[in-house]
Amino acid sequence: MSEKKIPEIRFHGFEGEWEEKTISDLAIIIGGGTPSTSNPDYWNGGINWFVPTELGDDIYVSKSAKQISKRGIENSSAKLLPAYQTILFTSRASIGKMAILKKPGATNQGFQSLVIKDGVDVYFVFSLGEKIKKKAEIIASGSTFLEISGKSLGNVFIYVSEFEEEQKRIGSLFSALDRLIDRQRRKLEKLQTFKQAMLEKMFPKEGSLVPEIRFRGFTDPWEQRKLGDVVSLRGRIGFRGYKETDLVSKGQGAITFSPSDIDEMGNVSNDNNKYLSWEKYDESPEIQVQVGDILFTKTASIGKIGYVRELKEKATINPQFALLTPNENSNGYFTFLAVRSDDFMKQVRGITGGSSVPTMSQEKLKELIFMSPSIKEQKCIGLFIENIDNLIILHLRKLEKLQAIKRSLLQKMFV
Repeated sequence: MSEKKIPEIRFHGFEGEWEEKTISDLAIIIGGGTPSTSNPDYWNGGINWFVPTELGDDIYVSKSAKQISKRGIENSSAKLLPAYQTILFTSRASIGKMAILKKPGATNQGFQSLVIKDGVDVYFVFSLGEKIKKKAEIIASGSTFLEISGKSLGNVFIYVSEFEEEQKRIGSLFSALDRLIDRQRRKLEKLQTFKQAMLEKMFPKEGSLVPEIRFRGFTDPWEQRKLGDVVSLRGRIGFRGYKETDLVSKGQGAITFSPSDIDEMGNVSNDNNKYLSWEKYDESPEIQVQVGDILFTKTASIGKIGYVRELKEKATINPQFALLTPNENSNGYFTFLAVRSDDFMKQVRGITGGSSVPTMSQEKLKELIFMSPSIKEQKCIGLFIENIDNLIILHLRKLEKLQAIKRSLLQKMFV
């Protein structure tokens, strides 16, 4: 007996199975086109004309990089699409990127746009985007790049509620949730932009001995320092390396950090790690990781750098890392920021070059230089940026939580 097509979570008052419909049952599918680029009369006429690369995280789009004219529409296969009724759907290369058209506009031929029919809720269909995308990718074809035709997309089956009011309520829920996610994402982006601006102004530019912005009371010029003078630097000695057979299950050994445990901000994850036997952990006490240590990738993914904010378990490093422990004359977070800076990484790239598996020796790493102020100023800068990073992490976790809620609801409120 077949399983009933009923969502796990449903608004009160709605019953019965959802119906299987094709995309063509729900929308008119319209392709795009490109007016002749050699005729200036077809361009700059104020009609938005989108290309697939312009679709990103924004749910609604209202401004394209290029505009075409009414004559451009009349003399090409581009069509004028209605606002708030059209879902742009990329149909080639990266299939299934979607956005809702906020102003009447057109697209190039990289789209098969869905003009939603009367009696169907636009945001309800938009929220089905991942399901539509997966099915479209399966049936797409092409030798140079994958593409799905309007006819093939129209034949894709999905399950929908027969009640327009249920569609509207589901659409409204996901519209509100998407607005929350979008606001949270923008808050995060503003913080990240602010941090980058501060880093650029709080560290001296090339050729200068003082930064553009300083905390009150600091006037002395910054000085060049070698990395080896401000940190103790160790790595896993060759004969104390380890094999796959030395890896154990969680609870039977210590974490062994690898470059994949470091995110784009330099945070070091304590989740989903690999574990090394206690015997191998105890064999190399000099590379047992402590809070405040800096992990510097010296092989393959060179320059991936992490700062150990917390440790839930005992930990060590794999052979790809050098372990940097700041001494009493340097602030750990400032040093972490300094070795992640563009100026420092230029030196790293200058030494490692473009070999297939680049390697940075620890002795060469010790000799690399960076600009540094007094320890008091280091602490002020380190604390200031660390506080911004803590805010970024907080906002990132809020965003991830909202995204997780959305993923769960998508699974439970659709068939």
